[in-house]
Amino acid sequence: MTKSKMKKIVSSALVANLVIGSVITALPTQGAALENTPVGTSAENKIVSNLKATQNILKNTSFASTSTGITDWNVEQNAYSVTPPSVISPGTKGSDGWFNFGRTSIRPLGNGSVELHGTANSVIGVSQIINTIPGQTYTVSYDYNTTRFTTKAAGIGTATYTGLKVDTPSGVAIKYTTYPSGGNAGSWAGMSFVGDSGTVTDTFVAIGKETKVFIGGNLNSADKTNELFQTISNVQVLGTSTTQLDAPTLQPVKNKDLKITGSLNGSIDTLQEVQIYKNDVYVGTATVSGRNFEMTVSPSNVGDVYKAYAVDVWNVKSNPATQTVTASIVAPPTINAVTTDDTTVRGTVFQGNVCIIK
Repeated sequence: MTKSKMKKIVSSALVANLVIGSVITALPTQGAALENTPVGTSAENKIVSNLKATQNILKNTSFASTSTGITDWNVEQNAYSVTPPSVISPGTKGSDGWFNFGRTSIRPLGNGSVELHGTANSVIGVSQIINTIPGQTYTVSYDYNTTRFTTKAAGIGTATYTGLKVDTPSGVAIKYTTYPSGGNAGSWAGMSFVGDSGTVTDTFVAIGKETKVFIGGNLNSADKTNELFQTISNVQVLGTSTTQLDAPTLQPVKNKDLKITGSLNGSIDTLQEVQIYKNDVYVGTATVSGRNFEMTVSPSNVGDVYKAYAVDVWNVKSNPATQTVTASIVAPPTINAVTTDDTTVRGTVFQGNVCIIK
């Protein structure tokens, strides 16, 4: 190969890198991740666990799959361009474990990794929508391994990349990043190479209550038959989040009350609703106005127990506010004036009550 040809190939690869880097932004290394809480009738199964600091927020990081998809994850691709990908239907898994989309394919291994395959020029990967707190910083990391890429024609090179794309579910960009993961200028025809491996770590600041994280691989080559095989593993999104909302305040409840009331405490920026339970059975959702809430109820029995939970946008509930139903105060009867000559005592009493004369 002449120096002029080599210079042209290297320049093309550099231009491709710059183009891809301006389009995809995210943590390096292959990967992709995508990740409801059943509604029950008891306080115990209505909502599940709290999110905690440094917890991996991604679900199904083992990449367990079914015949029709990867649980909690979406598959994204762009079959003919290295511009940002879009969600596609996984279709049906083949007997070889691959979901095949023609020019791209993906194979979840179920052991914490997923294998990506693409043909130049394409992007393939996985994405997941996670719960985030606006203004909080999150750390994304994953391992990538470019197990194989090709230069099938002499003098035509291949450049491979791993990348991370973070945005809102509606498409507002937060961060796009790509990293070179191996390449070759293509000095000889019919060559297959092992690319780079490593760990990608990056951070982003959430701007909404939900954030979409895409991890994937792509390759660029003038020979559109060249291929990339890349494995993504150990995917994580770590970050701080509220442990739970403060317990609300529930006002005392009488057996004849037709409404229960209360108020909210602490920060309510992530409040979704206030749930009411009676004797640990879910009753319904209270009406919230500012920091106050109320709910219409039927008369109760003395000894019944009401609980109120503040529930955040991720279905994490607070500790309960509890009130045990007590008897309503009975209005005192009135007695007409009594003289020494009277043989009958007369007066008034609230209907349904018994008046005892002593």
